[in-house]
Amino acid sequence: MTPEIFAEWLRRQGHHVIRTKSSYWYDRGPRVYQAFPYHWVIEPDEDELRTLLLDEGAVGLRYSTPLSAEIGLCSYHMVYERPTYDLKDVEASVRSKVRRGLEACQVGQIPLERYAEEGWAIEQDTLVRQQRHSRLDQVRWDSMIHAAEGLEGFEAWGAEVNGRLGATLLFVRQDDHINLLYQQSLHECLPFRVNNALLFETTRNLVARPGVRGIHNGLHSLDAPSSVDLFKARLGYTAKPVRQRVVLHPRLAPLVGPAAGRVLRWLATLSPQNEYIRKAEGLARFYLNGQLPLARQPFPELLEARREALCGHLDSGPPLGHEGPVFQGQFIQIRPAGLADLPALTALHLACFTEQEHVALALGRPFLDAVYRWFIRSPETRVLLACHGKHLIGFTALSRRPYNLPMLRACKWVGLAGLLHRPRLLFRRDWLVRLGSLLLRQGELGHSEVAQVAFTGLAPEARGQGIGRALKDASIQVCLEWGVDAVVTGVRWENLRARRLNERVGFVEVPELSSSRLVHLRLELKARCPVPARSASAPSPKANPEPPSGLPLLPPTRPRRTGHA
Repeated sequence: MTPEIFAEWLRRQGHHVIRTKSSYWYDRGPRVYQAFPYHWVIEPDEDELRTLLLDEGAVGLRYSTPLSAEIGLCSYHMVYERPTYDLKDVEASVRSKVRRGLEACQVGQIPLERYAEEGWAIEQDTLVRQQRHSRLDQVRWDSMIHAAEGLEGFEAWGAEVNGRLGATLLFVRQDDHINLLYQQSLHECLPFRVNNALLFETTRNLVARPGVRGIHNGLHSLDAPSSVDLFKARLGYTAKPVRQRVVLHPRLAPLVGPAAGRVLRWLATLSPQNEYIRKAEGLARFYLNGQLPLARQPFPELLEARREALCGHLDSGPPLGHEGPVFQGQFIQIRPAGLADLPALTALHLACFTEQEHVALALGRPFLDAVYRWFIRSPETRVLLACHGKHLIGFTALSRRPYNLPMLRACKWVGLAGLLHRPRLLFRRDWLVRLGSLLLRQGELGHSEVAQVAFTGLAPEARGQGIGRALKDASIQVCLEWGVDAVVTGVRWENLRARRLNERVGFVEVPELSSSRLVHLRLELKARCPVPARSASAPSPKANPEPPSGLPLLPPTRPRRTGHA
């Protein structure tokens, strides 16, 4: 069966189907188009997406794209792609359930007419149990099932308990893949393990069919509970990492920001039964999180344990859009940090600061590693790197809001371990005073929309080359994208170079917040435009590709510092 037959099934139900050069699309929701076949992982160009949005008057598109793509939320397809399937392929904890289900149930193909007649009640029971809602009613359900009559590739299977259907599923074959479309079960039949028996026996039958290379058992859902996919994983299915990208209409995209996301979440909690609001909230969440670098995205539960492995082989996000200054005949790349950069980043930080200059160093390198891991992963923070080829020569860490308390909470156990190894710190007055000063500054900044530059450092050979200014401009650009009112930083009184650099880009001192050690500086952003690229002659990304995220460690020299908060 070809995707065109699946498209005909959708047309018979009244859906609008479009074919573009990369995929097929249909109106999954009101003016929201989903790409299919679902197992396809595509990379449409921006012109194709824009044309589709404008020509069809769509408000949004949703499709699966490779994990290596620059934009899109880390997601997965639930798949089974091995050549054989038996009890040894399921988790040991559920094998006995599968056996009991196969003993209690009769599993096999059922006519589409019976699936239409008895399946609706089972579908309703499943939605109630999963606390989900659907636009389908019985008329639309019947229309959907009967639309498959006479079309090649559609089959319904069921698990019977004493002659009654206790679980059902509908699937379709497209080329060399099987797509499982709907799966349902009756609550009262769950003690007979109808779900386990049905999915196991159906999978075993499909894998054995000639020409079948894989079974696709659903996308990472916008609103389904994670328990649904955990059940599939226990039956031997694998979460195959992809990105799900949501593309919004050019006029709508500027309006969908963090504030709009919070409003939609609030509306979804007020009206949990309104599917349109829940789907809109899910689309906004996928869209906003998909703009973040991969290392800073919220990972699905099934992929969280593989976060570092997945991020370690990929860049942490798209470049900031420009090259930095020229250093030793080569352009400096300014880019976000990923977890693979952690060793080089902490090594450079140790080379740039002493324990007297940075209180975190007193708790040891494990605590510093935890701090930077939090800065890289947290959705409210960012670490920018200045890279000369494969070498890290500068960095800056910034936060969308005052960071001290959230950082300490996130790293408390590593910090306590460091304190146990260094109990003398509890008797050092200077250390306690500086720690108290950090917490006090958190309270002084309040909860307003004020970003904070935490710390900045440069390798000694990179002084006086404009790299600090490039990092500062990139930081301001990030803060503008965040939409904050202002950005603040603290610089040591004796560090005149860092003070002059901040003053040149518009920072002004706030004397009432300065201390005996640090000058408090603030830059107002309300009337400021995004920072342009400083080098108009920078080569194209193809001519000067972005360096890999894994960077070699710099020698632990002790350079002069640029700035520190």
